Amino acid sequence: MFKLNKKGQASSTFQLLIAAIVALAILGVLISVIGGIGGISGDPTTAAKQLLKNQINNPGAESCTDPVEFSAKKNKSLAASGITKDSGLDVEQVVFTAFPDGDKMKITGFKTNVSGTLLQYESQSSRKVVICIICDEAHRLNTAIGDNLGESYSSLIEDDSENYETKCIVYPKKTS
Repeated sequence: MFKLNKKGQASSTFQLLIAAIVALAILGVLISVIGGIGGISGDPTTAAKQLLKNQINNPGAESCTDPVEFSAKKNKSLAASGITKDSGLDVEQVVFTAFPDGDKMKITGFKTNVSGTLLQYESQSSRKVVICIICDEAHRLNTAIGDNLGESYSSLIEDDSENYETKCIVYPKKTS
């Protein structure tokens, strides 16, 4: 004859269900911790590339990434060719700037090449900054820079009064 066994919470099926729930909770905690340590937002190239795609459609406004980390071992440079890929912009339409010594916007350790197509970090220690971008038509970009950063910056890039193509300026800024 068939006999029913009422084990209730002690049954193997119930124990398996509890084990699966605990395992999922632990997995969720681990994923959030791992994501916070080395997430995409910490990579300067990825963050700048995503921001550039957004800023093309937001002319005249300054926008900045979440904090990103530069160091001597990795993430030591940011290139126009890397962030313009799949953005619709040519390399010549993006200009990097690192503000000169004595400037209130200056962040030590950063410099750009002569053509403004590469931002390099030259310090031996790590540094967290935000990458900021302002885009506008080339003939209005200096006005947009002045509006966002102050009048003393309104001649930051070479005047291009006859150019109606989009142009963007990219620069590191201290995290607030």
